[in-house]
Amino acid sequence: MRRGRRCLAERPGRCLTAVAANCRQAGIGKFVLAYLVTGRDMLRRIEQAAGVPLRVVRLWVPLAVIERRLAADVTTERQEEL
Repeated sequence: MRRGRRCLAERPGRCLTAVAANCRQAGIGKFVLAYLVTGRDMLRRIEQAAGVPLRVVRLWVPLAVIERRLAADVTTERQEEL
């Protein structure tokens, strides 16, 4: 697991807390976060960092579609993930 992903999985961190607080202060009340949430504990940590209740939705796409979309613009890192 890459360092940034591991960091978010372990603790969402000050960045999300700061960004969410700045957005709320600017009058933004709804946020869209995209991430793989692996369990309730991780969800709780993200919710605490965001400072707002979260609604979780599952987006599902067939693997073949994901591979096709990622292959269209392959970077070195993406190529390793494929």
